[in-house]
Amino acid sequence: MPPAYVWLIVAIFLAVDAVVLWAVCMWVKSIFAELAAKFPPREPAPDAVRREFQSFSIDTVNMGWSVHAAADDFGLHLRPALLIRLFGGRALSIPWSEVSPYGRRGRWFSKAKIGGRWSMTGPSWCLRLAEGDAAA
Repeated sequence: MPPAYVWLIVAIFLAVDAVVLWAVCMWVKSIFAELAAKFPPREPAPDAVRREFQSFSIDTVNMGWSVHAAADDFGLHLRPALLIRLFGGRALSIPWSEVSPYGRRGRWFSKAKIGGRWSMTGPSWCLRLAEGDAAA
């Protein structure tokens, strides 16, 4: 195969990857924009439980190990890591009154409905607080 064909195949592959990456980033941005509009960010309380690089999924968008989370008496505060913020992800604060755990709570991950609309899978340590579990 001539080298020009190899370069053409590589260029097509990179172009398709760039389009797919752009589409996924726009999808993540739209979900974060909608959530941030409904749940504007607040500063977590000084005594909030904080963990960095947590894995959350909202609907079908998985933000594996790229969300900084804090939980306090008000609710769940999510701040995307730098890479997601570069693509338009925004911080948000979800009050506990809008978090409804459902299904079986797992050891590491649990599910919740956010605002009665979005399905979220997140670390059990923070979603236990939505249930009022003092052992979290």
